[in-house]
Amino acid sequence: MEAKKSLSKSLRAYFITFPAILVSVLALAVILLRLVFESTAWLDVMAWAAAGLAAVNPGAFLLLIPLLGYLSKAPGGYIVAQAVTMEGVGRDTLDRCAAIAEAKATHPIAACLRAFCGDVAAPPDKFVEMEGLGASAQFSNQLIHAGSAEYMRGLKIETPDVPGRNAFITLEGRLLGYYNLLGPSESSSLKTRLIAAAAACAALKIAVWVTLALTGTDYLTVFVGCETVSLVVGLMAARRLF
Repeated sequence: MEAKKSLSKSLRAYFITFPAILVSVLALAVILLRLVFESTAWLDVMAWAAAGLAAVNPGAFLLLIPLLGYLSKAPGGYIVAQAVTMEGVGRDTLDRCAAIAEAKATHPIAACLRAFCGDVAAPPDKFVEMEGLGASAQFSNQLIHAGSAEYMRGLKIETPDVPGRNAFITLEGRLLGYYNLLGPSESSSLKTRLIAAAAACAALKIAVWVTLALTGTDYLTVFVGCETVSLVVGLMAARRLF
């Protein structure tokens, strides 16, 4: 099995982490060099670069704000936390089969999967839905099933024993993969945690601005501390989706 992480999330992780690391490296270099050299113009430039970067860096907001927007649009309160494919199965195949199987389903999880997979499905030739369990569709003479482990067991299809709420996808009796889902209560709790993290990051950013306005570059460790704590708070709050 292979857990697929989207490229956009990987890039976002890089963009929020790199500036915080750069602030730390510049500040540490200035602090150490000040022990050896007297205050010089080039050291002042490095110090102001670190302080200025800390002041303008959006940091964890690049992660928290998009996730809050994603949660606010979650159909029925359900969201996909992770998509996992079986060996030899592409993510596009998993998404397309899930979208076809759930194309006409009415339950909230189906709406969640359609929103997550995108507009990649064609209308199924035949469709049946078992309320609370799953749905099946026939497309190009192939059977696609999407549903819970219980639904798959009823179809004599083996599924891995994985924790949490999962929607399994099969094609012609072969398991393609599954989507790990967060329910309404879990997504609500996650949203509360993200809002709290955003408030904490905002307070830390204000602390950076106040320190810069009052002391300039005298307390570089404050900038390093605020950026580091903000980064950790944001990543920890979003760890379930990130």
